[in-house]
Amino acid sequence: ACEKSLPYNSEGFTPKLVINSFNSSDSLMKIGVSLSTSTLKTPSMYELAGKCKVLLLKDNLLLLSDSLELAKGEIILPFKAVPGSIYELQLSHSDFPSIKAIDSVPLEIPELYIDTLLKNAVYYTFKVRVKDFSTLQKYQFQTLIHGKELIDSDSIETTYSLPFSSTDKIFISTIRTVAGENTFALFGDELWNGQERNIDLRILKNDILKPNFTPNYVEIILSNLSLNMYTYYASLLQNNHVYGGPLSSVTDLNGNIDQGLGGFYFYTQNVQRLDL
Repeated sequence: ACEKSLPYNSEGFTPKLVINSFNSSDSLMKIGVSLSTSTLKTPSMYELAGKCKVLLLKDNLLLLSDSLELAKGEIILPFKAVPGSIYELQLSHSDFPSIKAIDSVPLEIPELYIDTLLKNAVYYTFKVRVKDFSTLQKYQFQTLIHGKELIDSDSIETTYSLPFSSTDKIFISTIRTVAGENTFALFGDELWNGQERNIDLRILKNDILKPNFTPNYVEIILSNLSLNMYTYYASLLQNNHVYGGPLSSVTDLNGNIDQGLGGFYFYTQNVQRLDL
């Protein structure tokens, strides 16, 4: 092993607003607001307090212009995103540079069906079916396990992200290789546009049968992401799982926030539940 010391000077660092806003069309919009920090500083989750000036446009029409109080670093807006619409957010706090972000809500809500659950000594295999639309879509799979966990003498309702794997060739190769286990995966419909596709998702039994945990049901979530959100997640996966290898590349993770960091994104989703 070898070590190398690199000079570091944070005097020129200028903090920016960081926006954490990933919005489903079936929920009220939430905007997380925090500050960027220098490399050696420990970030604080709720460093910002007080009021933000918020302006929200829908399809270039004013929805909201108000000064809103941050509650634990978050603002909840009294609106649900309308599929097919375009939203613009402008936000300012104190003397930090004001941010601006624009994203569109996917028009279609994805169609997902769980056809069969197979079991063997090692895996649960969920055979799912996705019905695609005629326009190009960008999708994300997620898997969650819900159950009760025994903590001391209390039984607590608990949810875990559930790793899964698949050998289906539609998943992008930057996801730790297509055979690796992940809690979410990205794919497009360029090769099967407007058709149905059967996909196998494999989950290790050991990931479900945790100590002191009684599983109740699995959720499989298929999300239709805006192009901006898909690009952000693809860049995130590329940096996390490819960086350092022979094909490594560092991509821009500033998101779609002008004069700031993070993301203001939209998606639609279909959630399917299967009892165990």
